[in-house]
Amino acid sequence: ALTDIGIFCSRQRLLAGGAVGGPDAALAALVEMVLAPLGAVLGVDVLDADGAEAILAEPDVALLMQRSHRGLEVLFRQYASNSNSPEPYQRGHWTAQAMKRFANDVELSAEISMQGLQRMFSECVQHEVHNLSGASEGRLSYSGFRLALVMIAQRIHHTPSTTPSVHLANLLLRLSVANGARDLSSAARMVLSPPALASSPPASSTRRRASGGGVVGVGGGRAGGVGSGAGR
Repeated sequence: ALTDIGIFCSRQRLLAGGAVGGPDAALAALVEMVLAPLGAVLGVDVLDADGAEAILAEPDVALLMQRSHRGLEVLFRQYASNSNSPEPYQRGHWTAQAMKRFANDVELSAEISMQGLQRMFSECVQHEVHNLSGASEGRLSYSGFRLALVMIAQRIHHTPSTTPSVHLANLLLRLSVANGARDLSSAARMVLSPPALASSPPASSTRRRASGGGVVGVGGGRAGGVGSGAGR
């Protein structure tokens, strides 16, 4: 239903950029521009697993998750049970209790209530049950864990002026202190503090080497240099 609303709003040009990328982009635009800000004002969770999945499909978010894969997998396995199970639980699965331990360990419980985390866990599990072959009640796979991270990030780091990738990067930076999750820090900082583009130095400090080996100053006069013949 939310996807249909997003498509309708995009066709009416109410959501910037939503119509360009199809249904997923329309849903992501609806969540980012309408539902998440509304939820922040009302203090309620409005981002569901479908919305989180649409955000994961955004190119900048997908790239961030790709760069964070190793650290996220290490973090997931620390709380997972029964690894090497049939798909979708080859990396193991989380239980509701595992989600609670994770939240306590990374100090999320001060910002999201246990009831809120439980709703996110249940939402992601139900999404998997309806969309993944072999998924079962009460178990959260690694892919469901990724959805949960997006939901958590949009809840605790959302501001209207920033993007979902920035929200997620802020959360990953916090999680990077966990054992074996150092890779999350470098991936997050590439979003939060991207490398500066090379630029020309200010004109006031520009120096260029003259053809005769001297240095031409700002005013254009040749300054003496090695081999310039000064003092002859």
